[in-house]
Amino acid sequence: MTKPSFKLSDLLGQTPAPIQTNLLGCKEHEIGMITGFAAGKTRGLCAMALYHAVKYPGAKIMLGRKTYAETVNTVKNPFFGMADPLYSAGWFARPQKWDYREGTNLARLINGSEITFSNLDDPVKFRNEEYSLVLVDQAEEIDEELWETLTGRIRWAKVPQEGWQAVAAANDNGHNWVWR
Repeated sequence: MTKPSFKLSDLLGQTPAPIQTNLLGCKEHEIGMITGFAAGKTRGLCAMALYHAVKYPGAKIMLGRKTYAETVNTVKNPFFGMADPLYSAGWFARPQKWDYREGTNLARLINGSEITFSNLDDPVKFRNEEYSLVLVDQAEEIDEELWETLTGRIRWAKVPQEGWQAVAAANDNGHNWVWR
């Protein structure tokens, strides 16, 4: 099967924020994307999820924020908007009804990669999961123990170890665990 093509500009537009292109070029295992309000953090996370899903067939990605409502409205909604060109090009097998409000909270690409949208208010649900990429929006809203749990779950064998990553996106105000 020939995979449909797409360009980075399909995801981020013609003039992406530098923080977004810098994120896509990071090779480190654990990444902190710390910047001010409205600097493009969420769009960077969404682009990273899509890039990873296309680059590593069979990848398993978790993209989330602390509460379910925030995950749906401020993460899943922009993700579906950004991913629409890929959906239109035939990259997505699921969800069939391309609607961010669909309750499955799972997007599956034709190459077998899966992106799970999750709220981060119950650390127990992650104890038996494995991922190749974990992306947390507004990481300053969760506690450090949950971050450690999530990073400890990055070991999905279908992706080579050098592709395993965790990204914490946070605002640059306050002296919290992310700042330390």
